[in-house]
Order: sequence, then structure tokens, then C-alpha cells
Amino acid sequence: MSWSCPDCGFESNEDTVIQCVACGKTRMPRTVVLAGESAYKLSMNISTTCSQALLKDVGGEDSRYASSPQFEIVRDDTEGCWWIRHDESATNPTCVNGEPVTEPHRLDTGDVISIGPEKMKLCVTLEY
Repeated sequence: MSWSCPDCGFESNEDTVIQCVACGKTRMPRTVVLAGESAYKLSMNISTTCSQALLKDVGGEDSRYASSPQFEIVRDDTEGCWWIRHDESATNPTCVNGEPVTEPHRLDTGDVISIGPEKMKLCVTLEY
């Protein structure tokens, strides 16, 4: 599948290219998908506050460890990426790859978001 740079119009025939070779603009992933052990997936294409209720289907039984709110997935059109921010009011820590999120953390495909290092592990996929 091909894509065209929104800044300069350069067309790339490779869907895996995330930066325009002509002008250097970073290609923004359209959607963040979170998938856990359940059959459900949570897809976001706008900044989204994730709470216990929203995470219930995708996080399964472990979603009970999530607060309301727990974390926010933030779209950053300037940088062409997605960030995760832990909500300071949450009872349990939000972790990415087992490490607590103490400041905004840039998300990449393959990252694992969890409540604490072990509960409600959700795999991140960025879709272009």
C-alpha cells in the first residue's frame, strides 16, 4: 500500500516507511490498538483517557486494578507519534514494558502497557 506525504505530496510505494524521504516529515500513525488476553481490542485515533470501565473488555479480569482514570493515550500531530501519560490520581502505577510511567512516554509498536509491572498487560500496535 502506498501513501502520500501531506506536506510535499511525495508518494511512497512502501507502507512501512514512516518518514518522507523528500521533506523529512514524520508519518503519523492513524490508530493505536491495545490488545490483551481477551478477544477484544481497543482502537484509538484521538487522544483518549483510559479508565477501568473503558479497559474492562480488553483488559479482562485484571482491569479491576485500573483506576478511573488510569492513563491517557495522547495523539501528537507535531511529533507524528502517540504518548502515554499516567494519571496522578490513579491508585496503581501505569507501566510500559514493566517500568512505571513517571513522565509522558512515547509509544511504539510492541510496547506493553500494564497496571503495575504484572497486571492487565496490553500490547500496543501502531497502525499507519
